[in-house]
Amino acid sequence: MLKYAAAKLVNVKGFWPFTFITMLGLVLGYLGPYLNGKFLDFLLMNQSERGAILLALLVASIGMGSAILSYCAGVISIRVTTRLSFSILRETVLHFEKSDYLESCKTDSSYTTQRIVADSNTIASFILNNYINAPMSVMVIPIIVLVIWSVDSLLAVMSVLLLVLYLCVINQLRERLYGALYQKKEADSKYYSLISSQLSQHLNIQACSLYEASDKSLAKGLGRYLPVVLNSGKLTYALSTVDGLFVSVFQAIVLIISGIRIINGSMTIGEYTIAGAYFGILFKILKSLLLLSKSYQDAKASWDRTAAVINGIDNETLKMSNNKFCSLDSISLSNVDFVIPTLEGKQRNVLHGFTYEFSRPCTYCIAGENGAGKTSLLNLLIGIYKPINGMVKLNGIPMSGCDIEFIRSIAMSFCPQNCVAVDEKVEDFLVFLGTPYEIHAEKMDCVPSLNTSVAALLRKQCSMLSGGELRRVYLWSALARTSSVLLLDEPTTGLDSDGRNELAAYIKENAHGQMIITISHDDLMIQASEVLVRI
Repeated sequence: MLKYAAAKLVNVKGFWPFTFITMLGLVLGYLGPYLNGKFLDFLLMNQSERGAILLALLVASIGMGSAILSYCAGVISIRVTTRLSFSILRETVLHFEKSDYLESCKTDSSYTTQRIVADSNTIASFILNNYINAPMSVMVIPIIVLVIWSVDSLLAVMSVLLLVLYLCVINQLRERLYGALYQKKEADSKYYSLISSQLSQHLNIQACSLYEASDKSLAKGLGRYLPVVLNSGKLTYALSTVDGLFVSVFQAIVLIISGIRIINGSMTIGEYTIAGAYFGILFKILKSLLLLSKSYQDAKASWDRTAAVINGIDNETLKMSNNKFCSLDSISLSNVDFVIPTLEGKQRNVLHGFTYEFSRPCTYCIAGENGAGKTSLLNLLIGIYKPINGMVKLNGIPMSGCDIEFIRSIAMSFCPQNCVAVDEKVEDFLVFLGTPYEIHAEKMDCVPSLNTSVAALLRKQCSMLSGGELRRVYLWSALARTSSVLLLDEPTTGLDSDGRNELAAYIKENAHGQMIITISHDDLMIQASEVLVRI
């Protein structure tokens, strides 16, 4: 985790100014108590008003400088933390998007979203808050001990003994705290997912008056969530209790030893001030180490979950191939077997020994009973799914030897069965899909009704569209790409009769000489296609 985050941190804009300002501010902060103590002794032993004023101005200047630097570092840290968090989040999201689609479907999207965002923020905050403070704290401890030794050797010895004892106690609690924090993160994400699921069913709950069932579901979720939170809370408060105990011990040592020394005349008020202040700083450092241990376990738990996504892609997925086709003339399947997982955790065979070759130019319609594997076949053709047995070839070359990411981006167009309503304007969403309306509108005159309807939707939010309107946006984008392969999964769902007839005419004409593969129960699509493939 540390190596990964540090490599990203040094490339974040503002990192070096933040580092310099923070280190300078810490040095001034550590120097302040020593000057305060010397100032008190100067006042008691000297009568020079000019000297007192100059020393007071020096002490005040250092304090003001430390405060200003602290403010500047805080402002810069917001920018650096946000950028670092985004860098981690961006890489995690991009890796997740390349991960196994079937595996990703097993996890609720709300849970995944909350998990990725929370973990990215936790890792970024931990690194930025500690990459300077922690090393400097460790470096300052022996210096503080030497300063206290110069005041009183017994105080220095006691401080070292307490430090060792403190670290031993922390070490005993560390592993248990990590386990509890990891479980709490998982519980947080799952409870968030439960609430999100309830809110997404607003219409269904209201229409069926399922308020009591919703309440029971939330209560049941709380029953699973609360024990995990309590366990984590107990360990956190145990650490806070240790914190309080050591505060009391430190205070007692300073008061007893310093009080005796002052009475005996072997310690000045200034030295007592220095010893007391640096004891406070020493304890603050110890407390930061306590918080560091806790926050490290928290960040480590977040990192383990993030690393599971980043490192969860096999080498075959990331491997690049020299076979980058800008167009496809054939896609063949040979003795392909495929199974999909069910909600019960079992597997269901959808394709067994399937063999077929799709070629260009030609139009195909895949038909079959619900659950026969039509959508699975389409996902096999574009490499989203991998066959259990058998082989899929592109232009006669096994898909495993092709750069499928490149081929999808250039040679394939796809309109899914389930169109997701993103929270963007249609105009912006078409840009995201790689088909800006103003660039592709002219060549879409072959489907005038579709082109006109999408033009009227450009300023609207996708999330506000009806199912049929959203389908038109996705379909328009798929057709606008005019790639060599066009795959349409139930494309007429939600379309009116004019839209269905227009799409059927487009497929039947196949003016661009494409390999058009549709999945449909619609007779218009079946009749418009040259070949009917039944599975």
